Amino acid sequence: MEKREHTGFWNRAYVLDLVCIVCTVVPMTYVMPLLPIYIQHTLGGSGTASGIVVAVFNLAALLCSPFLAYLTDHRRKKVIIAAGFLLLVVNCSFYQYAGSVTALLVIRVVHGIGYGLSATAAGALPSDVQPPELRHRGNGFYGTVLSAGIAFGPVLGLVANNLWGMKTAFALLPIICVIGLGAALLIPKELELAYAHTSTDSRFTMAHTVSKAAVPTAAVLGIIYFAYIAISAFFAVYTRQLGYSNIVIGYYLIYMLAMLLTRLTVEQVGKRRKLNAFPLTILGIVLTAAGFAVLGFMTSVSAFLCSAAIYGIGFGIMQPLLFSAILSSAKPVERGAANSTILNFQYIGMTLGSVIWGAVANTAGYAAVYRCCIIVSVLAAGAFVVVVRKR
Repeated sequence: MEKREHTGFWNRAYVLDLVCIVCTVVPMTYVMPLLPIYIQHTLGGSGTASGIVVAVFNLAALLCSPFLAYLTDHRRKKVIIAAGFLLLVVNCSFYQYAGSVTALLVIRVVHGIGYGLSATAAGALPSDVQPPELRHRGNGFYGTVLSAGIAFGPVLGLVANNLWGMKTAFALLPIICVIGLGAALLIPKELELAYAHTSTDSRFTMAHTVSKAAVPTAAVLGIIYFAYIAISAFFAVYTRQLGYSNIVIGYYLIYMLAMLLTRLTVEQVGKRRKLNAFPLTILGIVLTAAGFAVLGFMTSVSAFLCSAAIYGIGFGIMQPLLFSAILSSAKPVERGAANSTILNFQYIGMTLGSVIWGAVANTAGYAAVYRCCIIVSVLAAGAFVVVVRKR
C-alpha cells in the first residue's frame, strides 16, 4: 500500500539521495580523463590499455547488476547505498598507490562493484520518497542532478591534477565517497519507506533483475553512452596531442553549464505547457551528433569550445527525458529492476566504447573516433524512432 501522506517534494530523504548519487558518479567520471593520461604518460601504456582500464569498471558493474537489482527491490535501499559507499571509500584510497596497469585493473573492478551497489539503489530511491503526483518531476530532476554530477567529475579531477598533481588528485577520491556515505546514513527510515513497495516474491530470477518494458528505451541510452565515453575518457588525451591541454577544463565546464541550463530551461517551460518529448529527444540526439562533428572535422580552440556547448545542450535535452520516461512508467515493485536496466545498457555502451574507441584511436587517431561517433548518434536517433513507433 502506498502511503498517502504528502512529504513534500524537497523532503530530506530525496535531497540526501541526490547527494548520494552525485558522490557516486563524480568519482566515476573524476578519474576518466585522468586514467588515460596516467597510463600513457606515467605508466607507459597504450591507448588500448587505457580503454581496457576504463572498460573493466563498467564490466564489473554489469556482471554484478542482476544481483544488485534483485537486492534493491527486496532490501532497504539506504543500507545498500551505504554498503556501496563503504566499499568505495576503501577502494578509492588505493588509486594513488597504483604503480602498474595490473594494479589499476584490480582497483577498477572493485570500484565498479561499489559503484553498482550505490548507483542502483540510489537511482531507484527517488520513486520511493515522492508521492505519485510528483514522481515524474522527481525522477526528471534526479536525471538532471545525475547528468550534472557526470559532467562535474572531469572538471574537478582535471582541476585537482593541474593544481596538485596526479597523486594528490587521486587522494581526494575517498573524501568524496565519505561525504556520500554520511548522506546515505542520514536518510530517515520513515521517509525512505514512505512510498516504497517491496516484492513479496523472494526468489532470485532474471525476471527480477531486468524490466522488459524499460529495455527498448534503455538500449537507446546505451547507444548514446557508447559515443559519450569518447569524450569523457579520451578528450583530454586528444587535446594533449594537439597542444591544447589548457582548454580541457574549459571544455568540460562549458559542457556542464550548457547541459544544466538547458535541462532547467526545459523543466521550467514544461511547467507552463505540455511538451512533446519525442521531437525534443530527437533534437537532443541530433545536437550531440553535431558536437561530435565539430570535434571530428575541426581542430581550433574556439571550435572545440563551441562543440562543448552544442553537445551539452543536446545531452541536457534528451538524457533526462529518456531517464524519466523509463523510471516513471516502471511498476512499483520493479523500480530497482528498471534502474538496473538503465545502468546495464549504460555499462554495456561505455564498456564497448572504451575498448573500441581506444583501439580506433591507436590505429586512426582521435579525430576518427569522433567522426565515428556522428554515425553512432544518428543510429541512436533512428533506434529511438523505432522504439516510439512500436509502442
